[in-house]
Amino acid sequence: METKFRNYEQYNAYDDEQQSSDNAHQETRLQPWQEVVGTYEVLEVGEDNVILTLSRTCRNIKITFVKSSAEAKKLTQTLISTVKGTKIALLKTDDPQKPLLLRVLTQP
Repeated sequence: METKFRNYEQYNAYDDEQQSSDNAHQETRLQPWQEVVGTYEVLEVGEDNVILTLSRTCRNIKITFVKSSAEAKKLTQTLISTVKGTKIALLKTDDPQKPLLLRVLTQP
């Protein structure tokens, strides 16, 4: 379906609306055997939570972990030496010994 505009102002209003929805972010908690891949942007360590922000093609994803959890500790230890802008993959498992698998993806 093609969108038609009567004037330039209508087009600009439509374009602004599309860009704001594209820049939206999604907040989530990973479930067992759920994987997410994206570009590492920010790691926020708060009083109760650790929030990882990954950028993807059309939106940012904010993944929240409880600060005292094994997942948050692994994430913080690994990402402290990882350069922002690096592509990473996270896989949450149901294994108590390895609750979170984190890969830093490098391009050849």
